[in-house]
Amino acid sequence: MNLYTATINIGKAPVRHEIVRGPENTLTPAEILLLRAIHGDDSVYKVEFAGERAVDQKRERTRLDVKYGVSEANKKTIERLFGPALAPHPLPMAIDIDALNHAPEPDGDIDGALDEPALKAMPASGAAKSRARRPVSELGGQDEVTEADFTGDEVPDTRFPLTEAAPAA
Repeated sequence: MNLYTATINIGKAPVRHEIVRGPENTLTPAEILLLRAIHGDDSVYKVEFAGERAVDQKRERTRLDVKYGVSEANKKTIERLFGPALAPHPLPMAIDIDALNHAPEPDGDIDGALDEPALKAMPASGAAKSRARRPVSELGGQDEVTEADFTGDEVPDTRFPLTEAAPAA
């Protein structure tokens, strides 16, 4: 089975999260097809041939099931691509890297700050929003920072009152 190196974008626009799989952590053709099905057709690019290795079809299918089949959606994707686990289709031994590498590079400055509309469009959980709106003191923090915080001078900490230890019996 052929092995490949590649760059994988697992983020959705406008946020990109790229993972580079190099020679020490190669991809099989089946894994590339699966990643494209999960993250999008243009999510795997800069694909290069890295060598060959004898790979047992059953072991590779099991590895893909264990690594990527965590969610129901991914399990269904694996079955759609490679057949049911008890009667799998043969896994591909090679892929056409020229066809994969035609994926366009992202437009714009992907390392720059997100624009305001993009930030507003990003989901945030209700719990995270409510925590962000609460004062620091309610979350166990200290509202004010004093010079003593930086100089090391002893300032009594009133947030955690001292209690006397119980006498030893």
